[in-house]
Amino acid sequence: MTRKLFAGGLLLVVCLGLFLAGRASSQDPPQSVKISGPGAVAVIPERLAQLAQNLKNVRAQKAELDRREKQLEEQIAQMLQEARQQLDKKIAEERQGLDQIESLLHPEAKGGAMPAGRVVAGAMCLRSDRLKVLSTPAAPGQKGNQEMEAHGHIIVQAKEFSAQCDHMTYNEAKDQIIFVADPGNTATLVKFKGKGVQPDTLQGEKILYIRSTGKAEVIGNSLNGN
Repeated sequence: MTRKLFAGGLLLVVCLGLFLAGRASSQDPPQSVKISGPGAVAVIPERLAQLAQNLKNVRAQKAELDRREKQLEEQIAQMLQEARQQLDKKIAEERQGLDQIESLLHPEAKGGAMPAGRVVAGAMCLRSDRLKVLSTPAAPGQKGNQEMEAHGHIIVQAKEFSAQCDHMTYNEAKDQIIFVADPGNTATLVKFKGKGVQPDTLQGEKILYIRSTGKAEVIGNSLNGN
């Protein structure tokens, strides 16, 4: 009788163990096997393996974002540097133009000599004792005209020429400038040819100058004309 009970109890324990083992195996996540080296085998749950792969992907994405961020910062820095250089160049040009205008307005600061610098292309700086400007409004479909008269101690500076005289007239429509000297004085026109090239100098009682073509003509008594 005792043997039957023992046998029955053993059977019950075996069945219970198989039942619990079946439940445990059904609840545990699938497992994967990864070999990390010769003779070494690691058994890792599939869930942990997926988390590890996700972490690897996130790190790769972060590295790519860091690379793009660095590249963008370098591009922005380059753009700022170029903009700063252009601004510095513009400021230097404006400062040079102001210095040239100041030298024209106050030539005594330079010992009374003609300024050697250049103004910006198309501009013309004028210093005189008296100045009168006449503007003609533009008619429909036409361009307006501007005329200018200057008298007394005239100094003119432009990119392509400089001049000194006692009287000057300028006609925008004809693009013509006339330099006139008082009796006993001399009108002077200096035409620049370029850096390192000797300029042409014309002197006389009256000088006609066409700015667009550079053609100049001395009328009356000519002194040291080239």
